[in-house]
Amino acid sequence: PKAEFGGTGLRSKYSGWAFAISAGLFVIGPAAQANAIYECTMNDETTNRGWVPTKVVVSYDPGAQKALVSDELILSVFGEPRLVDIRADTEKRLTLEWELSLQSRSGLRVGFSYLLKIQKQTKTAVINAFPKLYSDRFGSTGTCKVMAD
Repeated sequence: PKAEFGGTGLRSKYSGWAFAISAGLFVIGPAAQANAIYECTMNDETTNRGWVPTKVVVSYDPGAQKALVSDELILSVFGEPRLVDIRADTEKRLTLEWELSLQSRSGLRVGFSYLLKIQKQTKTAVINAFPKLYSDRFGSTGTCKVMAD
């Protein structure tokens, strides 16, 4: 499915997704096998033009090389959560990286590299989106809840 950005199209289309997570209806994957699930709510920065998700759910096993991630952008492209690379998993921080190809409202397809850093002790997060072939950077900060240990 094609996602529309730069307006409210995508956010309103997937607004029910965030409520489903809070209600415990959204299943990110084999949660019973995961040692940690983070639900991060990012500040909605209007300057991000829809390129940065407002809610990110991460399920992973400490020591693994991949994590299962879901957000409204991943769901708009793939229709389900995706396995992404774990770049760092220390006592203090979890860093994830993935790529998405998104389509703007004008029809332009833009590739993005995403970097999500979760500070485990303070339960805060920073996400950055780097569009390929452009010097722009979009980012947001947020807070996380640990859903399971």
